[in-house]
Amino acid sequence: MQDEGRRVVVAEAFLDRLRQEGTTEATMRAREWLMAERRRGELAAWPVLDGAPWAMALMASQDAMAGGDRARALDQARLASSLRAGHPAVVNQLSRCLFNAGQPGEALQAIRGVAAAPGAWPESLHVLGHLLRSGGDAAGAIGAFEAALSAAPRFLQAKRDLATAYMAAGRFGDAIALLREVRPEAPGDFDVLFNLGICSQMVLDLAGAEEALGAAHRAMPKDPRPLRHLAEIADERQDRERALALMQEAVSLGGFHADLVADFVPMLERSNRLGEAEHLLRDALARHPADPSLLLQSAALARRRKSIDEALRSLDAIDPRGLPPARHVPYWFERGAVMDLAGRAVPAFEAWTRGHELAARGLRARRFDATLFPRQLDAIEAWLDDGCPASVPPEDDDGADLCFLVGFPRSGTTLLELSLDAHPGIHAIEEKSTFERVCVDIDRAEGGFPWSLAGAGAAEWNALRRRYREAVAAAGAVGGHRMILDKMPIRTVFAPVVARVFPKARFIFALRHPCDVVLSNYMQFFAPNDVFVHFHDLRSIAGIYDRAIRIWRRTVERLAPVHHVVRYESMVEDQKGEINAALAFLGLSADGALSSHEDVARSRARLGTNSYHQVVQPIYGSALARWERYREPLAPILPILAPHVARWGYPAL
Repeated sequence: MQDEGRRVVVAEAFLDRLRQEGTTEATMRAREWLMAERRRGELAAWPVLDGAPWAMALMASQDAMAGGDRARALDQARLASSLRAGHPAVVNQLSRCLFNAGQPGEALQAIRGVAAAPGAWPESLHVLGHLLRSGGDAAGAIGAFEAALSAAPRFLQAKRDLATAYMAAGRFGDAIALLREVRPEAPGDFDVLFNLGICSQMVLDLAGAEEALGAAHRAMPKDPRPLRHLAEIADERQDRERALALMQEAVSLGGFHADLVADFVPMLERSNRLGEAEHLLRDALARHPADPSLLLQSAALARRRKSIDEALRSLDAIDPRGLPPARHVPYWFERGAVMDLAGRAVPAFEAWTRGHELAARGLRARRFDATLFPRQLDAIEAWLDDGCPASVPPEDDDGADLCFLVGFPRSGTTLLELSLDAHPGIHAIEEKSTFERVCVDIDRAEGGFPWSLAGAGAAEWNALRRRYREAVAAAGAVGGHRMILDKMPIRTVFAPVVARVFPKARFIFALRHPCDVVLSNYMQFFAPNDVFVHFHDLRSIAGIYDRAIRIWRRTVERLAPVHHVVRYESMVEDQKGEINAALAFLGLSADGALSSHEDVARSRARLGTNSYHQVVQPIYGSALARWERYREPLAPILPILAPHVARWGYPAL
């Protein structure tokens, strides 16, 4: 029987052969297969006919488990084991019952022998995989599930569970391949569709994720989880109205469950619908006053109101161990932000460090190729060393209507962009992948990025420019009489390439004290991407800042792009004067009243940066020289930043 179990190819044919055999052994083999495949409703069709005591006890255990009577299931499994010790079906059932009774160690000890035996039943390997996964041995669980599938390639539940194990190990591509294989075999299966949607979202296949999650929602329309993830995807696409509508529906379906409310509140906050956020949270806390996820959002809203004592009370009421795993990182960054506002630098820095440690190990960070951005920096620096070789581009679209707002993340670019976007002659684009698409095309051409520009002909130059214009149009911007202000702080590193593709484009460089810039980045929990996966370590942030600024300076020296520098500290002192100077640089009149940056921010459905809660307020000076309070933990990186501090004219460190 064990050999036949290993040769299972088509499950129904296997069951038919067992039915024809008609023995007790065959019956118990079939019942074990149905238990493993969770087809427990079919157990009644496989009664034990000869009254063998061990089989009767095992059948009673299986029926009790199917009926939810765990105590009887365990008693009968023990009886079966005393009558037929070592039989795979008996051991499998005993292990399941022991696990359900809260005895995972005993369950694992029981199953190991039969799972390691030559010709082990695939169901035994499947049980072993479950137990190893529950004990945190992801690699062992994957090995056991893979072995079960090797023995029984059409073992549907083993495929599902292996896909789940792959997900837990961050192997989303492997999980997707397996779930796509399972999907036709289990049409309309909610778990398959839902997990496929999550995995697709994790590998940034947003279209695939939306399709699978939409199918999961249709399969179980009253389950709020697909809507919750569809709202996340809409949020990633910066479709804020759709995200809010989906999240509202999820919250309603979920009976205003605390965890769903805790997801909805920050969405409302980022949309500047603070009244709704406060009202929703207040009602939820009235029902769940000790819920840690709700208390975390309460702290965030209190911090935004500058109610620091209230925020601290909410945070102090939270045991981080009680938070869902997805909220551990936000908790530590929120705690750091509140401690900073309270003037408690040491615990603030410790909280940010803890948050970065967790984020760096998270599955979302592992979605990205950590070698990509450093390789791009290497290529740009080498290209600069060679003098930025490029053929002469056509003159028809030289970028005269373009201005690229660059600098470094957290250097004041959002404040500057909002202030300039108030002018009717400017259309601002807020941190969208526009020129980055051009870089992809450059890399695909012969020679790679950015070397292929040396051999580009007129057709290639025009294609690159069209690619950019298509990207800006998709972002809602058109040229003509308006200046396009394309903001992406980290695009500083691509400045020499931009200057080659669009020789008459202008640049506004946002400058801020290097120490404040690096510290401010360390204070943030950025959504991970190819760049921000490197922002979990203070020395790494400082190193990237150093390379980015060196690339900018060399670009100015070699290519002399038309540019203007706006110093953040000067914006704080004289915002109007700095904005008027920037407008003059762009050839625009400063006549007439301009909306304030906070009015522009509030008018937007969404702000896509971590500065959203700051730029809806009047300009403030509390962030000036903040780094001085953190001089001690910043000490290891000060030698990296000191040359830039001196070159930008700030006081020596």
